[in-house]
Amino acid sequence: MPTSLHPSLRQLLEQAPQCPSLAMARDILEESHILLRNAISHEDKVDAWSLTRWFSDVVQAVLHSPAVSDLCGGATIVVTGAFGRGHGLPTSGVQWLSVLREGRSSDDAALKQFCESAGLTVHPTPDWFTPADKQQWRRRIHQSVEQGDGEAMGLFADAGTWVAAELAAAVSSDAELSTPLLTHAAEVRPPAIEVIDGLPKRDRVVDMHAELVVPLAKLARWASIRAGNTVTETDRRIAAGEVAGVLSHHEAAYAREAWTAAITLQLHRWADRAGGHVMRWDLLPQLDRSAFGAASRLLSDVFAAVEARYNQAKSVEEGK
Repeated sequence: MPTSLHPSLRQLLEQAPQCPSLAMARDILEESHILLRNAISHEDKVDAWSLTRWFSDVVQAVLHSPAVSDLCGGATIVVTGAFGRGHGLPTSGVQWLSVLREGRSSDDAALKQFCESAGLTVHPTPDWFTPADKQQWRRRIHQSVEQGDGEAMGLFADAGTWVAAELAAAVSSDAELSTPLLTHAAEVRPPAIEVIDGLPKRDRVVDMHAELVVPLAKLARWASIRAGNTVTETDRRIAAGEVAGVLSHHEAAYAREAWTAAITLQLHRWADRAGGHVMRWDLLPQLDRSAFGAASRLLSDVFAAVEARYNQAKSVEEGK
């Protein structure tokens, strides 16, 4: 936890994993929304990385608390998705894996209802991600690799802990086994920005989450797993990919710059009560338009370079 955070944020995070009741857990999640908005409004220069990491840690801590454990029949809740990656916001979808204790059962519906009652959004996971014991989850992880299921592999990677380690082990025999993660990232790559007379169309709809945050997070996830690294934070994944040579120095620098802009923009839009909605280009503040345009160009350059290099390498390999 960054020491630069206000004491009130640190205090709430310390309380989060100790919740003895659902009422207290709900209060902490609701208070976290208020403190997050206050932190943004009172900072001259917002540290988006620290604040989204803090909010993600609060949510994870509450979901690991005694109250939630009792709600879920003692199951271990392994958080994945945006909160697993450490850049969740109140508008981000919460996703998890329920790992059952031996001889126990659990129902994700009760946890979904609790999260929504505390102001969180729950995003669905694949239908076959039903509560299961650890051994069954291990089999599912290997099954996702065998089937080349990029969505499931991504959720396992974002879960961190032993889950990501199991995925990394499953693809370690052949780096190409990680390719479905790159394919999954390319599928959400945003289209080129339409321009008229050198400027974006004024009525163009902008979705910063879908067009910047998600593609960058998924590209970094692939780079990290291909490098054999199980870190979950996107900035650390970019660094891992660079160290291993999966990303070039310039690609990593571009990705890092675009990522910083993306989460900062998303955080500000949420603070302005627009974080969960798309917006027209001409309604964005000028500084946000400039930052979004620059980040989009960087993201496009990184995707183009990575796809060209790995598609070429695949063609050469197939031609042998």
